[in-house]
Amino acid sequence: MKKVLVLAALAIVFAATTAAAQSRTLGKADVPFGFTAHNQQLGAGSYTVRQIGRDVLRLEDAQGKGITLIGVAAPASADAALTFHRYGSTYFLAAVNSPVAGAELPRTTEEKRAASRSREMTKIALALR
Repeated sequence: MKKVLVLAALAIVFAATTAAAQSRTLGKADVPFGFTAHNQQLGAGSYTVRQIGRDVLRLEDAQGKGITLIGVAAPASADAALTFHRYGSTYFLAAVNSPVAGAELPRTTEEKRAASRSREMTKIALALR
């Protein structure tokens, strides 16, 4: 039993180390407004986007706190940007694009509700640097 636990712990450490080694920074952006990403409220600030898997991205603030974003792979784009959907004064992260990789995030229930209450959706793209 101890061997199984030790092997499981080693496998987890190896997987985490491998994932960290494979991550790459796609860029940084200064977001001047609070927004929602995967049902989590995030404040205005500077964010770094990292690719940690084929369809998996990590969005981190200046303190290194972040969330993992699982999206649908999108083709790489010459225009590296975070794309938001705005309904009134509410913003939702919709996509991440870079010359290396991209991902479109699924619309959450909260975004669908905001869309049903609003007459207009505006797309806002903030360049990654």
